[in-house]
Amino acid sequence: LVIFRKGVADAMKNLKISTKILGTVGVLLLLMAVSSGFGIIKIGHVGEELENIAEKDIPLTEAITGITVNQLEQAIHFSRSLRMAEWMKHLKFHHPNDNKHGVYTEVVGMLEHEIAEFDKYSQLTIEQIKHGEEIAQHALSGQMSEQMRAEFEQTLAHLKDIEHQHTSYDEHAHEVFTLLRESKTLEATELADKVEAEEEALDHDLESFLKHVEKFTLAAAAKAEADEHAAFTGMVTITVATLLIGLVMGFFVSRGITVPINKAVARLKDIAEGEGDLTQRLEVDTRDELGEMANWFNTFLNNLQAIIKDIASNSVTLSNASTELSAISQQMSAG
Repeated sequence: LVIFRKGVADAMKNLKISTKILGTVGVLLLLMAVSSGFGIIKIGHVGEELENIAEKDIPLTEAITGITVNQLEQAIHFSRSLRMAEWMKHLKFHHPNDNKHGVYTEVVGMLEHEIAEFDKYSQLTIEQIKHGEEIAQHALSGQMSEQMRAEFEQTLAHLKDIEHQHTSYDEHAHEVFTLLRESKTLEATELADKVEAEEEALDHDLESFLKHVEKFTLAAAAKAEADEHAAFTGMVTITVATLLIGLVMGFFVSRGITVPINKAVARLKDIAEGEGDLTQRLEVDTRDELGEMANWFNTFLNNLQAIIKDIASNSVTLSNASTELSAISQQMSAG
């Protein structure tokens, strides 16, 4: 620390006062600019990450959630349609007289209602799948990291696969509905087992896919939080460093200015109170404006001392001449 202070002090001696002040201000402004730039960049990253979460991750999660819910609704209505078909079969063969009272017709209407509900949720599922694909494609068209790009490419491919599975499931379900309308209950039951297996596989796929997207969203949120914390920590660190550097530089600049001034004042006081001792000189140990002033003041004292020496010499000569003139005057007076 002592060597550092000595090195700084020696360096300060060779700088002009204006350079010291402007240098200190410049360093502090530079550190402030670094702090501000760091904060702006980090906050910008946090803003982009939050924007991605709000405009891409969360809507994508909502879309997949909608797909899952609608798919479950379809499964419910498919199961109800099978029960309606069993009821129709039971009425047809065990209670044929009930048909006269419109019970059978009512059950047929209920079957058609369940099929219509199935188709409604099928359409909603397709819309949600398309919406999710649009979100993924829009995300891929923008700027993002390689990790995020790979994630959204995988998401888009998975949505395409889910769309294909749902289309197959929907087609087979309608084949079952056709068989049910034709009262081919046995064939419909056999195909329904296949449809339910497809539906179960699709549900499991959607569930795992939803968990994956939620995990990815949580990871993005955690990264945004970490970046926000890093921005805060970095700005506080740079601010504290700026304050410390400002205090240290202010101390050295202040000493570099006040110490030579105090020395010059003390020496001038000695000269003024020492009955005009012109042999004293100001110390010149800096190259700044104060050192230049001390140097020129010493030059002034040198010139003044030479003039006074000349005056003293001339006074002696004049005194001798006056003595000789007095002697001559006395001789003339005696004569």
